Amino acid sequence: MATTTSTVLLSQLKDARNDRAWSDFVQRYWRLLNAFGLKLGLGREDAADAAQEALVAFVGAYRQGRYERDRGRLRHWLFGIARNKVLHMLRSRAAQHVVSPKGSKSDLLLNIPDDESISEVWELQWRQAVVRACLEQVKSEMSPETIRAFELMVSGEVSSEVAAAQLGMTVNAVMKAKRRVLARMREVYRQMETDW
Repeated sequence: MATTTSTVLLSQLKDARNDRAWSDFVQRYWRLLNAFGLKLGLGREDAADAAQEALVAFVGAYRQGRYERDRGRLRHWLFGIARNKVLHMLRSRAAQHVVSPKGSKSDLLLNIPDDESISEVWELQWRQAVVRACLEQVKSEMSPETIRAFELMVSGEVSSEVAAAQLGMTVNAVMKAKRRVLARMREVYRQMETDW
């Protein structure tokens, strides 16, 4: 699923009866959208609701023919929908806030991020989501021992010597595993950056 291009996934989403396409779409983008809402200040429930609403709105608009690929990338269109859902929830929360001597609605409205901050959060969350997808793809291609060596080395929890001893590998083999995984992740990232 990770390497399925957004073009293929979108073409499958045209069919409202294609439950697998909807499931793949949700699996791919829900975590990103949820993290986006959380980073912008929504609570867990509101972030989950905003993510779900953004997915539903995206698919509905797409099936109505409102997304034109030649006018922009999927990530930018999805960003616009997600941004609007999150801002709506933040503003609703501010509007429902009970005015007390210590605070006011205007205090909450001042905490709503500006457009530049929102864009920065989106870009960071998008890159992190693509890196996670890359790692999942690479994990499916390489042995569990190679992946475990990589994880131990990049986590910084243990030295290469300790990782080698834990895995029953040589230090050289652990270092090679790390380099192989990183090299493959770079390849997959270049592909996914545009296709995901």
